[in-house]
Amino acid sequence: MVNAQWLKIKQLKKPHIATLLMVLATSTTLCAQAGVSVPRLVVGIAIDQLRTDYLETFAPLYGEEGLKRLMREGVVYTSAQYASADVDRASSIASLYTGTVPYNHGIVGEDWMDRQTMRPVRCVDDFKMRGVNTQETSSPQHLLVSTLGDELKVATDGRALVYSVAPTREAAVLSAGHAADYAFWMNRQTGSWAGTTYYGSAPAATRLMMNTGVGNVNEWVSRTVSTLIQYGSLGVDEMPDLLTVCYDAGVTSGYSTRAGQSLELQDVYVRLDAAIAGLLNEVDKKIGLDKTLFFITSTGYEPSEEVDLQQYRIPTGTLQINRCAALLNMYLMAIYGQGQYVESYYGNQLYLNHKLIEQKQLNLTEVSKTCEDFLFQYSGVRDVYTSTRLTQGAWTPGINRIRNAYHPKCSGDILIQVNPGWTLVNEDMAQSRFVRDSYFEFPLIFFGFGLKAEKVQTPVTIDVVAPTMAHFMRIRAPNACSTAPLSF
Repeated sequence: MVNAQWLKIKQLKKPHIATLLMVLATSTTLCAQAGVSVPRLVVGIAIDQLRTDYLETFAPLYGEEGLKRLMREGVVYTSAQYASADVDRASSIASLYTGTVPYNHGIVGEDWMDRQTMRPVRCVDDFKMRGVNTQETSSPQHLLVSTLGDELKVATDGRALVYSVAPTREAAVLSAGHAADYAFWMNRQTGSWAGTTYYGSAPAATRLMMNTGVGNVNEWVSRTVSTLIQYGSLGVDEMPDLLTVCYDAGVTSGYSTRAGQSLELQDVYVRLDAAIAGLLNEVDKKIGLDKTLFFITSTGYEPSEEVDLQQYRIPTGTLQINRCAALLNMYLMAIYGQGQYVESYYGNQLYLNHKLIEQKQLNLTEVSKTCEDFLFQYSGVRDVYTSTRLTQGAWTPGINRIRNAYHPKCSGDILIQVNPGWTLVNEDMAQSRFVRDSYFEFPLIFFGFGLKAEKVQTPVTIDVVAPTMAHFMRIRAPNACSTAPLSF
């Protein structure tokens, strides 16, 4: 067949050869696409602080069209985890939509210490931009790799629509990525939607969203999403679009399981159930659940809840990072001479003065090892990781998750692991964090697009989501994602 076609091509004049080759190429492409269906709309739902145990505990309070429906009709992975340690709202959202870890995508947390200025940096701050309905200036400039939405834009020459709606700007911007049409978040001071000029002018339909922030956060998100579905042209053609949504499953007065707040937590999950049910019904009416593919999961983040452990005789204590840094600096001066060797500290990380170390013709690795030996003797320290150990050291149990959470451009030279049950305190910034390393189980659910219900007990990591969605949309996975997609 191929030989016969080639003989016909050879017999044509040159102008006709080019025409025929174009026809053959087009025919080949169409044949390759024939019978391959893609979802008209992909909806990603990340729920802050969602936990499997609470999801199941409050199930008798749900209706039949929300969370119960997802658990009943979806492909449910009951045990999902992030592949990096110490995730928060920002690092988890970035990992979810890039399909990789902070070591690659660069978002190690909501904020970190800038090595150039030695001042804290917010993960989506960008002072070159202007806020829309907000004083906050934002962009995804610190996100170092592409997202699922970015790859969809590239694959469709920018024609696919990509929108993001979230309670916070960090979640909105990081899930939207670099190339989205727009990212919306809630301005909690004014009760209206907010955005950034990074994504250009707000779409005309968003004028209907002004002052919609009445009610709780999830209700605000749902109303904004409903407006986008009704007026934003999502899912109207055969080309897939992407809508990312963030909800909140935490209580406003502090995340707690104690009896005094159990009713508030129940209310949060009941309202969340109603929001999910409304979203599913809205999409079904406008686009069709059979043409829409959902994934639903948690940010994997649980704010630390400080408890008076002493009354239960459980080991506890306080590690003051500023005093720790001062003592370490005195120790280094005793060994290497006068100077400010510990230039700064932030969270549980210490930043060494590279310029001073170079001026004194010292070896950074050796100085770091000296710091490690000293800090191991400090009360409340469980382990110490140097940048050299994380990037070049031998593998040890648990080091992989810590290495995944590290990034050379914004992480410290020394990372201190504090004992569980202890409180990490920064007196200079009036910050404290109760340390807890308990296992946090949450689900990963795929729903819609004709998927058959299934419950999978095998644990999965969240970096499978982006390549799996890319597979369904027939596009490339994000450029730093090396994980294979799930098959079901």
